[in-house]
Amino acid sequence: MKAFFKGLALFVLVVIAVWFPVLWHWQNTNRDVSVPDIIWFLVVLPLVAYLVLVLLRWAWRSVVVPAAGTAAATAATPPPAAGGSKAPAASSGGASGEAAERHRLFAVLAAQVCLPAGSSLMAVENALKDGKLQPQLDAELRDDEGMPVVCGRLPELDLTVLDETLLPLLEAARAQPEAGQLGLSPATARALAALQSPLIGVGPALLGWQDILGDPLPGAPPEPAANGPKPRLRVLLNLDVHTPAFDRQLAEQWVRLELSKSSRVPEARIQIDWAPGSGAALWQAADRLLMTLAREKQRDLVVLAAAHSDLDEQALQRWQSQNRLFKAQANPKGQVPGEGAAVVVLAQSDWPPSPYANGPMPFVHRPAWADRDKPVDSAGRISSQVLEAVIDAALLAAPIDGKALERLVSDADRHGPRNGELFGAVLAKTPQLDALEDVVALAALCGHQATTGFLASVALASEAATDDKPPLLVVTVDDPKTRLALLVRRGPLPAPTPASAASPAKAAA
Repeated sequence: MKAFFKGLALFVLVVIAVWFPVLWHWQNTNRDVSVPDIIWFLVVLPLVAYLVLVLLRWAWRSVVVPAAGTAAATAATPPPAAGGSKAPAASSGGASGEAAERHRLFAVLAAQVCLPAGSSLMAVENALKDGKLQPQLDAELRDDEGMPVVCGRLPELDLTVLDETLLPLLEAARAQPEAGQLGLSPATARALAALQSPLIGVGPALLGWQDILGDPLPGAPPEPAANGPKPRLRVLLNLDVHTPAFDRQLAEQWVRLELSKSSRVPEARIQIDWAPGSGAALWQAADRLLMTLAREKQRDLVVLAAAHSDLDEQALQRWQSQNRLFKAQANPKGQVPGEGAAVVVLAQSDWPPSPYANGPMPFVHRPAWADRDKPVDSAGRISSQVLEAVIDAALLAAPIDGKALERLVSDADRHGPRNGELFGAVLAKTPQLDALEDVVALAALCGHQATTGFLASVALASEAATDDKPPLLVVTVDDPKTRLALLVRRGPLPAPTPASAASPAKAAA
């Protein structure tokens, strides 16, 4: 039915485009119009023009679009991580080592978020369905015209709790020679305060593997050398790109201290690396690290931690200078400032289950990604073609039919070009999903979440995944160019199939 109305609309436009110049020409030349003229120019000519357009459209879809989609799907296949050799060939179905790596899964040992809309996917979905007015006009922030700013503020964010653990580190840093009166910026303080709850929250989950992660108790016999060294926590930390160097140094010490206290892993075995960039860049870095650890047969855990806050005068000034700030009248396609934090702990798929778990662990598939040819904020028509190819590659890695999906989680909002790109891909690849009920656009309730948005989307999806439902599709569209998608599932791992033996690039070709 939709295709019929599209064809009808195109035919009407062709008729108008033909009739208008013909009638105008007849009127200005005082032509004596005959019956053959009416038949040829008002009937036959529009039909011929319409048929020509239909044939051109068919040729375009048959030749140009598949070629572009193949190129995008090829780009969407993640390259092998640097260092190390390829994994040994899979025994099932004769799959190559490259295919086995492409279809690898990683276990989600713990996931925690701190968002304005709540800490669970159910809370976010209920807020979306109830039509709650989030984000709201803020009582503290004002734009350059003195008007209140619409933003997603974390309710009841307590900065005094942060002071209890951060003040000793701050005083020690100030005691250094030539330190001066250094202090955290307001945006960094709010970001770390938001991150504190997820950091503390993942600790109890990791206590289930205390025999693997913790050091032996005093007086206990030493472990056999065959067990190898204790696993480390490899933390990939992401804060706002504008965070000052002093804030980053202090944040690194604070994250190591908080994570050690909550998980009981000694600080000496917590390694923190900075992972700047978007949510897609953070997950790409995690994927490379996890693949390297798998090839080197190391049991280290990868902890992804991201936090940010746009609720700061300096950040607000940057937004306004870049014309990014959402204003209902002046800039309806702008973004809404927000704040939040998320932590996700990943391990190899053969990591033993926790003795305290009530059910099977959630797993994430390896991501697929590709770059748009131009930023999404550029002028002109916004195409969802690259995002569609990325979703295809992510589904092929599972493998699963897109029509079987029941929910999609993204860091998108409900306005602006990113929303149009996301829902264009949803209509093309998962038309069974209801745009309001089955597609969770996180920024619609929480405001702009930067890197936190995608990480929180994965965390919420892993918490909501069940072993009797299809995997959840998670997509990030926050980055101006990079598009990334992955699947989150729970329950027994899928058995390799002949269809999954080929890489997405080869399948698309």
